[in-house]
Amino acid sequence: MNPTLGDVLPPPMPELQTAFGPVSTLESGPGYWCALNAENEVSCLGYNMSGQLGNGGDEQSWATAIPVTLPAPAHSIGAGGAHACAVDATNVLWCWGANDHGQLGFDDPGVGFLPLTVPGEDDVAQADTGTDFTCALHQDGSVWCWGKNNSGQLGDGTFVSRAQPAPVTGIPGATLVATAIADAPEDGGYVCAVDTEGFVWCWGGNRWGQLGGGEELCDPIALEEYAYCNGEPQPFPVQVAGLDNVKSVSLGDRHTCAVRQDGSVWCWGDNERGKLGNGTMDDSPTPVQVPDFFNVEEVSASFDHTCAVKTDGTIWCWGSGEHNRLGLGSDWNYWPQQVAGLPPL
Repeated sequence: MNPTLGDVLPPPMPELQTAFGPVSTLESGPGYWCALNAENEVSCLGYNMSGQLGNGGDEQSWATAIPVTLPAPAHSIGAGGAHACAVDATNVLWCWGANDHGQLGFDDPGVGFLPLTVPGEDDVAQADTGTDFTCALHQDGSVWCWGKNNSGQLGDGTFVSRAQPAPVTGIPGATLVATAIADAPEDGGYVCAVDTEGFVWCWGGNRWGQLGGGEELCDPIALEEYAYCNGEPQPFPVQVAGLDNVKSVSLGDRHTCAVRQDGSVWCWGDNERGKLGNGTMDDSPTPVQVPDFFNVEEVSASFDHTCAVKTDGTIWCWGSGEHNRLGLGSDWNYWPQQVAGLPPL
């Protein structure tokens, strides 16, 4: 059994820094990490039961990062539930690790201990990996997904899993795609994309209102009884209500956050432990603004917390402080607090 997000704690930071050295991009899955260095080489570290380190075996590695051999430098990487992918300089997509649901693009569950090219995925601009599915943004702005589809996360209007990549319908040209790693298998996962006009489209699991489509996507009986959205999964893209001019989006397990062009942050979905950052613990199936918080360059939504980097390089976090994941002690924070003791990024 693969570890879930709630089971896994990272190794000590000095060990992680020693293993990777200077990196340009770091992506994490449950209990493992993959990174790009300054030369755009890929290496991975951590758990390896499904071959997600990409070195041909299944032995885990905590002290030494494992190089992933690709024929060309990479410019985009993603780390999913137990598989990872990278887009090389020729725009070919390579994936490795678990393939029990066809998330590598093959029907054979036994492949995946070394990187394989995904059939037909040779004009990819960016890719991201979910729990046990994969999505790729093509150069023409179309989004293609494959793998497990129990929550409609493939965006093709069905709940049928498949190994073959197929386009997501209904998005008018995307500029980025982001996937979620679900902690509970029954949640499946979900996907969001930002289109060329700055609107956000999401599909897949919506148990906590994380698709942002509003109350019309929520089960009214469950909403009344449980006081959270518990919406039905959506196997096709729905536009996030009331949000425009978005430049980036990040998906947690049960909540989503976006940065607008004006540097403001908006979040929606599950708000347990205050991870929406609006000073409450009230869930919201539509975006709510993180108040008095501007000049944000990037936001990262995680399992029970959220962090953001401002244009001055300072890091701010909110939500659950369990295991000191906020860098602010173990308390919960319902609004952004600056992480002290870190040099600006």
